Amino acid sequence: MKNLYFFLLAILLAGTACREGELKPEENPITPQVAREDADEIVLEYINIESWPYTVYVKENVQAAGTTITTTAGEILKFDSLCWVYCIDYANNAASTYLLVNGNNGNLLEINTRSNAMPDDLAEWKVIAPIELPFTKCFFMGCDWSSNWSGAWRRDTWSKLYRCDIALINSNEDFEKYVYCRNDYPVVDFSKQTLITAMGGDLMWRPIVVLSATSFFKVGREKYILTVNDYGSPWFITIIAPKVSNDATIVVYIQSP
Repeated sequence: MKNLYFFLLAILLAGTACREGELKPEENPITPQVAREDADEIVLEYINIESWPYTVYVKENVQAAGTTITTTAGEILKFDSLCWVYCIDYANNAASTYLLVNGNNGNLLEINTRSNAMPDDLAEWKVIAPIELPFTKCFFMGCDWSSNWSGAWRRDTWSKLYRCDIALINSNEDFEKYVYCRNDYPVVDFSKQTLITAMGGDLMWRPIVVLSATSFFKVGREKYILTVNDYGSPWFITIIAPKVSNDATIVVYIQSP
């Protein structure tokens, strides 16, 4: 077995994740000052959403100094202070990265192993992202955007480096301001739900292709992925989702057929 030891140094003064020699294993505090939920948020905010698709795993228990983790390639990661340990599996480039959050101060360190190997005990780790959320497809039959529609849209980036416009409608007032329906209005409980609409492509071309969403994921406190399987230009998509903040980041990811 090939051993690879990571001695993680000088975190309290230099801002990394673990400090060599600060505490012996038996001297580590039983309860970390940084809770798991807070460490999760630190990691999820650190990850670039445009790296999607990816899966984030965490060791559910804090790792004391002297703890080791073995990868499927036989490499060994050794921690020298109290840490929360995460592994990110990037699907498209067959790579994996380890992130460590110091259990005492929340500082973050990223580790790339030589083999990009996953932990050999991955079945014991917990997935914290993506979390799949329920949604309802909404096709806006018989509805038009009003002359005020531009006030609803903002420019966002989606995964293939094209541009698209996102509209988050969170109230009946906004819906009636931006949308006119000749037929029945979509039923949306804005106290619990958000109407999410995205459009892209060359809007000078007609007809507009109405896409069908396949999944809606939460990948951070205010970060979401909306996936679809097909593409046309110009395109349009609308879903009714659990309540989303107006400040949320939403990436529309169009999967390859």
